[in-house]
Amino acid sequence: MKISNIISILLMCIFLVGCSTSNSQEKEPVIDEESAQITYEPIVKKDQVATDVTNQKKQEGHIEVIHGKMIDQQVVSPIGQSETPFNVYGDMAVKVYILNTGTESFIYRIQNVDDDKRLDYGILKGKESFERVFYDLPEGSYIISYLVEEEGFPMDIAFTEQVYIVE
Repeated sequence: MKISNIISILLMCIFLVGCSTSNSQEKEPVIDEESAQITYEPIVKKDQVATDVTNQKKQEGHIEVIHGKMIDQQVVSPIGQSETPFNVYGDMAVKVYILNTGTESFIYRIQNVDDDKRLDYGILKGKESFERVFYDLPEGSYIISYLVEEEGFPMDIAFTEQVYIVE
């Protein structure tokens, strides 16, 4: 039993050493156009924790850089209401985008859960959208809630919602 444990540990070590892709000896050729000489410089590799494509969008003279999606979903609610929570940490600017993909109008409300402070609200009719960037939000929990505008029997609502961290 001891020999099989030692062999499995050795095999794991060999596997882990063999999986290492960083090689400090790798060099990239650099061509000097003036002297027509080729020199080799070390390749600098940085480990990536997450792959995130940064999007840039020009709006009225300033560039909006989107760093990551917090929420990106399409919702169909048969009961005529829905809620989506999200959190804000530190000094983050948050962009909220809502598109009513259904035919029924509904009321949306964005508010801070901790102090019930309402940041924005409104009514979206079929095919209408809402988009706004919130700057300097206090750290905490927030919620986007949706409710069918008309009273009576609950109707289906359908919408797309996206919440981004922007700079």
